[in-house]
Amino acid sequence: VSIVQDLRGMPIIPEFYIYYNHALINKAPDINLSAVGMAEMMTIQSMTRERKSIKTGLGLTIKRNNIHYSARYNLEVKQKYWSHQGTLRLKLDL
Repeated sequence: VSIVQDLRGMPIIPEFYIYYNHALINKAPDINLSAVGMAEMMTIQSMTRERKSIKTGLGLTIKRNNIHYSARYNLEVKQKYWSHQGTLRLKLDL
């Protein structure tokens, strides 16, 4: 969702988004390892990934003349952990 607001001639664009991810095939590949001098191949099992996650975020962009100021925050929630990410951006239109 994004709606452009105008404040004293400066466009302000707030943003909000949310995603739901679900892995239909949640199988981690097996890795076969061999080295010189080994008679047999070793199989290493990878960790399985989590099937479900929710990713949400919000941001704000302000445009003034040829300069864009942006700030964003993202959150990803899984069963075993939460991941946070923040971004500040300055963009010049030349």
